[in-house]
Amino acid sequence: MIYILIILLVILGFIIVHQYHKDIKTAYKRLESYNIKTMATKFGIMSYVDEGKGEVILISHGIFGGYDQGSTSLNQVVGEQYRKVSISRFGYPGSKLPNNPTPKNQAKVFIEILDELGIKQAYILATSAGGAAGFQFALTYPDRSKGLILLSSSVPDKKRNT
Repeated sequence: MIYILIILLVILGFIIVHQYHKDIKTAYKRLESYNIKTMATKFGIMSYVDEGKGEVILISHGIFGGYDQGSTSLNQVVGEQYRKVSISRFGYPGSKLPNNPTPKNQAKVFIEILDELGIKQAYILATSAGGAAGFQFALTYPDRSKGLILLSSSVPDKKRNT
């Protein structure tokens, strides 16, 4: 009886590993389906998606994705009537994790990319964990912010998010 249980556990283990590899391959294919651009910034290589026309909305995405989550969120929330810039925050797909990955430094990268794209002002949509960088962008660069839109964001703790 114990041998049958061991054999069943080994078979189950193989099934789980196979499904994991299949899911990872599908996820990487999905990431590659975006029109990804990269830029060298003073904090390293950053990846982003720039799509649409009209007023610019830049998203500071949450913890469950990068440019992909940002792009999907923007399409769901604002539709096709805006130019949408979705930057993978530090350490997310295609973006380097620098030595000092603070929200303030992330806001600096947002400005670098907006400058590269020739964008003078943008609305910033800050979702979930992207709230701290979104707040920093709006507070540090009020002349570049048309408005701050918070979606399930929390107020950053000044002691931890400078």
